[in-house]
Amino acid sequence: MSIRNTTKNSFEVKRTSYYVFVKAILCFFWGILLAASFIKILILSYLTLAIFIGLSILIISRKDKHAITFIEIDKDGIWVENQLLTSWSNYIGSCIQHEYHGENNSETLAINVEYYKENESGYFLNQLYFAGTEDRTEYEVIDAIEFFYEKAKCNL
Repeated sequence: MSIRNTTKNSFEVKRTSYYVFVKAILCFFWGILLAASFIKILILSYLTLAIFIGLSILIISRKDKHAITFIEIDKDGIWVENQLLTSWSNYIGSCIQHEYHGENNSETLAINVEYYKENESGYFLNQLYFAGTEDRTEYEVIDAIEFFYEKAKCNL
């Protein structure tokens, strides 16, 4: 497998680190503690709580500088965590897989990527599971794969 050489002409899916959520939760609870200390002055209590809720939302909505690139799609192929999964010449297809878990009423989504490997027989399937902390949806990833694959087919 090749190591990723970053380019600007690509589609990236970044995975937010849990560090951001921890900061936001700590900020929120610190606001609750401060608001509780101002309980005798009701307006000041509500104002403090509103400020810290706003700060928590701001922390979560800002771009995470600790985010890692989970998937990158470019002219060379599909990269997963900076490792080449497959080049376009070995790519077969991809789709979204839905798994419904009835007992806890939840759904798991994954992107299935089928591809060949050099000097190996048969084809391979890699499932890319989304944790819910990514900045793009599975459908955007499929669209990007189709876009770059069509673009690469012209050059193959």
